[in-house]
Amino acid sequence: MLTRTAVVEKLAEPLASVRYRRGGLIGQMKGLGFRLQQEAVLETLTKDVLKTSEIEGEKLDAEQVRSSVAQKTLEADNRCQVLFLTQQLRRAGVVRYDVDFEKRSVSYGCNDEEYVEAYPAVEIG
Repeated sequence: MLTRTAVVEKLAEPLASVRYRRGGLIGQMKGLGFRLQQEAVLETLTKDVLKTSEIEGEKLDAEQVRSSVAQKTLEADNRCQVLFLTQQLRRAGVVRYDVDFEKRSVSYGCNDEEYVEAYPAVEIG
């Protein structure tokens, strides 16, 4: 049986190599732009789910998996964005924050100050 030190020594170099390559991939992804980054992440997660199910002896429909992964990723991304925004607003001292989905606008303020941001319509599909 290997000691803890021996295991660490044995794994240190391969793990460092993987981490280095991962950093390179992340750097390349940053150069792709946001839309292509999302596509790359969606494709990677979809392939991961399909490969895992294949290993477990299941055959899943690739399009259904992709659709499900996209939906779950979007939901998680939206939750993270809302949480991040809420934390930033609290830190900035904002005490009122209103979203109007029909007008596609956000208004927020503190004391007598008010700010309004309008957003263009976005088509998905």
